[in-house]
Amino acid sequence: MEKEFIGGFYFPARVLKRNLDVFKEGLAHSSLSCELFFNQLYLYEEELERLKENNSKKLFQSLNKKKQEEIRNLVRFYVLYSARYLGAITENFTKEDTAIINRIYEEKYSDFDKWIYTILVFNENGFDERATYRKVIELFRILPNYKVAYDKAHHLKEDHLKAFDYSLTLEHIGISEIIKINAMVVESQEEKEIGFKKVNNQIPGTHFKTVEKELVPSEMSKLLYEYKHNFGREEILKKHSFLTHEEQKQIMMNILRKEAEFHIRFERIHPFSDGNGRTGRILLSRNLYKQGLAPVLITEASMDKYKRFIDEYDIDGFTSFLYENTTQTLTVWIAELQREKNNILVEAEELNRENLKP
Repeated sequence: MEKEFIGGFYFPARVLKRNLDVFKEGLAHSSLSCELFFNQLYLYEEELERLKENNSKKLFQSLNKKKQEEIRNLVRFYVLYSARYLGAITENFTKEDTAIINRIYEEKYSDFDKWIYTILVFNENGFDERATYRKVIELFRILPNYKVAYDKAHHLKEDHLKAFDYSLTLEHIGISEIIKINAMVVESQEEKEIGFKKVNNQIPGTHFKTVEKELVPSEMSKLLYEYKHNFGREEILKKHSFLTHEEQKQIMMNILRKEAEFHIRFERIHPFSDGNGRTGRILLSRNLYKQGLAPVLITEASMDKYKRFIDEYDIDGFTSFLYENTTQTLTVWIAELQREKNNILVEAEELNRENLKP
């Protein structure tokens, strides 16, 4: 079975994949841009949940076919009436124009079916048309915004995951690879600029100036050259099983310091018009993982501290932060590894009992 050595532990391929999948989910959500849309999405989902009526779908399905069709045509009319009132459509129709209503509905609003049968209002007298109409108006107000937030959130997330997966396929990172990672990160954004920034930019809440746009190519080349040569420090030794625990930890700290300096300098260059943070954090986790360390998550809770490390060029502080972070990730991964081992033992015991049966 294929295994990989991470943080001093060998992980079977299937365990490593599970751990990476969970990490990537967290990595995508750690992007403030992505999380902003997911937060909007959650708010709209809460509003949609509040619209729901208990047993609405069950009560609708208990009706005879003729009554179901009557209600279906009516709520479709309500949806299109709301759309016309708000200027979303211009077609004219009456409640009796079921063929026209169904055609427009199927063409433009069929996705409402997922929600429409959960908001039907029934009372002791049966179907309540007026109360349902009010619910449809609310649904029409919420659902278009929900769809926009959903598409943006999930497209940003998919872009983030594709960019990280691509980074893991790379043996070496150069300028062209970094530009491609950034292009993948911003792929779904409406306004995007591929390649290095054309306009000078700034990191909100910081007190330094990012590198001038004209100097970005030379500064990035310099950064990558110095990174390759470990920023003038001694070459980092390769890990092997004959090193003591202290020697292993020293190698780890040397790797973390190297990545801390690269990341801080990359963010202070801020080479792209957008997606610098997402690109930089993908590179950070990719580089750690490729050197046998668990990747790191920089969450919203630690964002102020993270920005302060960049703002103050605090390589020592960021190195310590990365040590705590990669250790936390490794602890979670080891727990998953232990669960895998326990499951294997349980399966082995069950198999053994089966074999011992007469």
